[in-house]
Amino acid sequence: MKYSWIKYYTISAFLIVLSGCAQINPLEGGAKDTYAPRIDTSGTSPLSGDTNFKGSEVQIKFSEYISLNNPSENIIITPQLNETPEITAKNKKLIIRFNELLSENTTYTISFNHAVRDITEKNDSVFQFVFSTGNYIDSLKFEGVVLDAFTNSKMEGVLVGLYPVDSENQYGSIPYNQRPLYFAQTGRNGRFKLNYLKEGLYYAFAFEDGNRNLKLDPSEKRAFGLEETVKIDLETKVIRLYAYKPLVSETKLITTKFLYPGKVELIFSNPPGPFNITTSQKLFNEDTGSDDSLVYWLEKNPDSKMRFRVDLNGEIDTLKPLYKGSPLGKKRTAITATTNLISGALIPKTKFKITYSEPILDYDKTKIHLFDIDSVELLPTPITIENVRTLVFDSLPANISWVSIDSSAVNSRYQHSTMKDEWWSVKLLEANYFGSLILNIDTVFNVPVLVELLNDKNELIQTTIFKPTMVFKELIPGNYQVRLIFDANNDGEWTGGSLIERRQPEKVIYNKELIGIKSKWEKEVDWLIEN
Repeated sequence: MKYSWIKYYTISAFLIVLSGCAQINPLEGGAKDTYAPRIDTSGTSPLSGDTNFKGSEVQIKFSEYISLNNPSENIIITPQLNETPEITAKNKKLIIRFNELLSENTTYTISFNHAVRDITEKNDSVFQFVFSTGNYIDSLKFEGVVLDAFTNSKMEGVLVGLYPVDSENQYGSIPYNQRPLYFAQTGRNGRFKLNYLKEGLYYAFAFEDGNRNLKLDPSEKRAFGLEETVKIDLETKVIRLYAYKPLVSETKLITTKFLYPGKVELIFSNPPGPFNITTSQKLFNEDTGSDDSLVYWLEKNPDSKMRFRVDLNGEIDTLKPLYKGSPLGKKRTAITATTNLISGALIPKTKFKITYSEPILDYDKTKIHLFDIDSVELLPTPITIENVRTLVFDSLPANISWVSIDSSAVNSRYQHSTMKDEWWSVKLLEANYFGSLILNIDTVFNVPVLVELLNDKNELIQTTIFKPTMVFKELIPGNYQVRLIFDANNDGEWTGGSLIERRQPEKVIYNKELIGIKSKWEKEVDWLIEN
């Protein structure tokens, strides 16, 4: 029975296809695929829109012979039933037989997501069929949008549910312990819409529901309304829900990847505390810049059946990850290189770096050359290996124009090397190359505010405490965005919400337009914020 409940949920994905919302209009309204089976009212009982239904089954006759496409997944009934109905197709008729008495004075909606096909061309359609056990069709609506609380981005595929207020569960445990009475799924634009609702008070919750069990799980992003209850009445409710990832104190190893030619990647739910990994070879740790993502490289060519001993928070486990990415046959593999140049230019106060695709074993400094604009070779500069895969040049001559590395100059720990001569045109930018930003915000806030500057890759560049005027210096020319974090608990970082404490996530707002910064220019921007 539990399996059937889970399958009921997946139908909601069809709502995205039709309108970008989680529910759609009945069959009678809106454009349809004219080649798909159409309802024949002469053999249908009840008709869509009928009231005072007292039967135990719904029979829908179509214009041609039909077959069903995953009915347990692609047909969903709301409000939800306690018992799974029997769904069959015979000739031109679809029969839904209920295994329980339907609730009195209730509007039921049967949603079809490409579930009914003709038996020849497999044409299908998306539609809803509505009937009521009372003397009228509930016509109330509830709609809105679900946004990521930190990025303000619209979230697709989030379950939004309404729950009766007479629940026996405490507010904070409702979505954990019971399934919603009505539910929908957000479309690509983050919007959702629930139709044919009964008047009354409801609790509203939203969550990712990755396992499709219609219940909130501890690790899933979730959102809840600013007001504890939502009143569904003649006035259509439109709300914003801000979803956040809960703080999970327990650290777990989520993903392990063992990749050719000897890379071991570990992803954790949180930055790990005491942690150690060992195997039959020495491991070299590469700094990824992320606290919850660790990368290690084996000392030499690995055995594809290697095992790794992991000690996480005092608990020891043995991993046997699948080795992936090996080239076919004995094809020779060349290591590749990237640099930290931006359009051939080196940013001031930055060392020139060449990062290879594999850990560096050694390099031949006699095969590394520096040239001026006239192709005259310049004196070499000290070079070191940093972070396993990177050659770092201590400095470059002021008249540098080219850096050249001969074939086979750099060798990896896996007996691979560069297989061709490589040249990089290098221009040293002047010290005053940077731009700067003066940001004015003529607003008074009642909580501490963090001001963060992001580049066009959404990378954090600088952070400062709010002041009416703030200056961001030494900015690489490009487009930037400003983010304000309303640090209500004054802990110096963004904090998500708490369902148990009924605390919303800290508010985050972004400036609507990117700010262009030019080299050697100082730009002043006034940002008017309405509280």
